[in-house]
Amino acid sequence: IKTFHDQGIYVIARLVCFKDSRLPYVRPDLSVRFRPTAKRLFWAGAGRLDAYSREVQDYLLDLALEWQGFGVDEIQLDYIRFPKGRTGSWGIWLHQKKSKQTRDALIAGFLDRADRALKVPLSVDIFGLTTLVDGDPRRLGQTIEKMARHVEAISPMMYANGMVTYFRGGVITKRVYALIQCGLWRARQKAKKIVLRPFLQAYPNSDRHTLPFFGVEFIMKQLEAAERAGSDGFLFWNSSMKNGVTYRALKKMGKRKLAAYGTNTAQYKRNRPGKWCKIPGGGHVFQSKGDKKKAKKAKPAKDSAKKPKPAKPKARPAKKAKPAKKARGS
Repeated sequence: IKTFHDQGIYVIARLVCFKDSRLPYVRPDLSVRFRPTAKRLFWAGAGRLDAYSREVQDYLLDLALEWQGFGVDEIQLDYIRFPKGRTGSWGIWLHQKKSKQTRDALIAGFLDRADRALKVPLSVDIFGLTTLVDGDPRRLGQTIEKMARHVEAISPMMYANGMVTYFRGGVITKRVYALIQCGLWRARQKAKKIVLRPFLQAYPNSDRHTLPFFGVEFIMKQLEAAERAGSDGFLFWNSSMKNGVTYRALKKMGKRKLAAYGTNTAQYKRNRPGKWCKIPGGGHVFQSKGDKKKAKKAKPAKDSAKKPKPAKPKARPAKKAKPAKKARGS
């Protein structure tokens, strides 16, 4: 870390939270289980830790504090969510017991604990899908507004690779830039007071015909869409670490343009991608038939005659330094 600091590099420690393929074998009592008997460990590409367990949360906080002790500049929490898709409904969280706490409230509560425990800036990686919906309809535990209260930065993973289902025949077109801009335009409004620093795609799809235009222009167009949406900065993800295409794109943009990137976050106000990109609270950008039926049946809530008393504010830790806006990820 000292070597990085000597080179002027801002160091972010990425901490994978509830996805864990090792600890469940050592401590199966802390693992999510499979239905119906709950005897088998839950497995969906990897093991999962029980987010309802106080011991699991304490374990993750201890790891974060250890990283802080090493001198990193920021702690970034990844897999700060429940399993996605149909597979997630097969799990049993033994530590949930009779708790009626919603998943997004549970995750927000954990972030509140982390925020109070750490002195360095705290950031989270979130599903790109969360930017295109209201609330937490897929029960991932990620509602941007609730998470934003406890972190200094959010990084929606706006990968074209994850948007294949939005395109006919599974072949991504250049309309993907508008989707990226729409998601981040909505995220900017959901989290106005913190750093919006999205993860963008720096790798070709494994099935290359689904993203036929990957290259320097693809990298630059993603950056343009993110900036127009009001992003403060950006990160790039490429697990192979082969970042030649990304470096060429950044070099082509030039130092001056990169230095000015994200300095005008208010531009989102005049850069709505189109009316199809709904404002936050106006419904999901892409609604299924089931979503539309629910919306029609839903009745507006009646105003209560008595207003609830405001909760007493909790003591907050000293104000943290702002995270770096333009840290470029691997």
